[in-house]
Amino acid sequence: MILLFLDSEGTLRTKKVLSYYDEILFHYKNKNVKTILSTGLPKNKMEDVYNSSCFDIGMYSNGAHIVDNNTNQEIYYQKIDDDDAHSIIELCLQNHLKLIVNIHGKEYTNSTKKEDKNTVLVDDNELLSLSDICQIYVFEELEDINKDKYLNDFYNSKICLKHYKQIIDNIDDIDEKCHRASFYIIRKLRLYILSSFDVTSNNFYLRKTSFGKKEANWMSFNYISISKSYGASIIDDYFINDNTILAIGDGKNDMNLFSLADYAIVIGNLNYVSSFSNNFLAIKRTKLEFVLYLLGSYLDLQNSLELFYNDIANINLNKISRIANLGSSKKTIDMIRYASRGIIKYGDKLALFYKKRIGELKLPGGGIEKNERPIDAFLREVDEEVGCEIDNLELVGYTIERKGKTYFKQVSFIFVANAKNMEDNHPTQEELSDDAIRVFYSLEDTYKYLEKAADNLVNLSTTNLYHEKFIVQRDFKILKYVFGK
Repeated sequence: MILLFLDSEGTLRTKKVLSYYDEILFHYKNKNVKTILSTGLPKNKMEDVYNSSCFDIGMYSNGAHIVDNNTNQEIYYQKIDDDDAHSIIELCLQNHLKLIVNIHGKEYTNSTKKEDKNTVLVDDNELLSLSDICQIYVFEELEDINKDKYLNDFYNSKICLKHYKQIIDNIDDIDEKCHRASFYIIRKLRLYILSSFDVTSNNFYLRKTSFGKKEANWMSFNYISISKSYGASIIDDYFINDNTILAIGDGKNDMNLFSLADYAIVIGNLNYVSSFSNNFLAIKRTKLEFVLYLLGSYLDLQNSLELFYNDIANINLNKISRIANLGSSKKTIDMIRYASRGIIKYGDKLALFYKKRIGELKLPGGGIEKNERPIDAFLREVDEEVGCEIDNLELVGYTIERKGKTYFKQVSFIFVANAKNMEDNHPTQEELSDDAIRVFYSLEDTYKYLEKAADNLVNLSTTNLYHEKFIVQRDFKILKYVFGK
């Protein structure tokens, strides 16, 4: 069995790939693949982001909380002891509180001026606002202070902006005035804490996390013994089988999981790879969508990570692009089909496949069959529709077609190759019934005939006509991407 650990926050949630993420996970259902949500955030913060039924297992708080989503069984939950939680907060706030509450002599840098309203601290595996934490401490200080002096110090500090003073002056009650001043102090206190370094003690660690920002926007803490790799080992034992672990992630908290994994996809952090001897695939963030789709194809058809890694090693990922994204991503999808297709160059002409009975003209290619890799499917389709051997084969990208009217989605891997040893082609029986033949056109004529192809379609139902128009748009996009015209 394959255990597929997907880091959700930095890798996927903030990289604009969620439009199809649920579809991929549902596609793995009932396969020999178990999908595991791997996140540093606690469970209560993830439930409003993901449909938990997409994942077989949820691994939250960097391995401290593990839930079987299929049975709602709690597999593991290591709560933070109340005394330890208090110690962590004290460690985080020590010295910072006095500097800010007492106001005097504190210089603020540019990095402390910008407020992040989403700042949170993970406490006892629950999200607790840093403002709430700071408020407790600040208001405790208010019990024992000279309130007039407190306000005067606040007014004379760099924290107090002109409009802050105006707001406080309009409040009559002295306690309310102090509470309002404390509110502004708390805002600075939160930012000051976030500008501090990561903290580690003998029993626990506190970690800042930033999603594409210069400043951290949340903090988490765990016992030192707890990590994603620790959680993964628990999940591995839970499934008992001889499992193969694939981990996908992009942060420091994923590194120990990478070291445990049999295979790993490291997003955007190439320096991680040299640290381990396992099979690692390092890709840029912009290539994540393509690699996830390709991975989905292999796990669906082959359940073979070894084949996936062998093939992906021969692909120049820098040249891979999403060539076309047709249709609406907002439509419900009931079926995903994988296909392989592309451009076959024959001298100064291109090979195309023409179905005379219905007027369909398209680039060679078709669906990937069971127990086929994308490259194998393309070679088979070329033999059926063109009838030649090929060389200089290159995978250049992929296309997505979302056919909302029929709840159908197709992902096509796009190849480019040169034809050699041209012989008879071998159309399928269905293609023969459509009077299908191979044709060869110059690039200029290919554009010209494809442009007219949608108008020349005949003997088609409304639904089939809808599908055929996607074919014309898709093939135009492929040609323009490869030839730049």
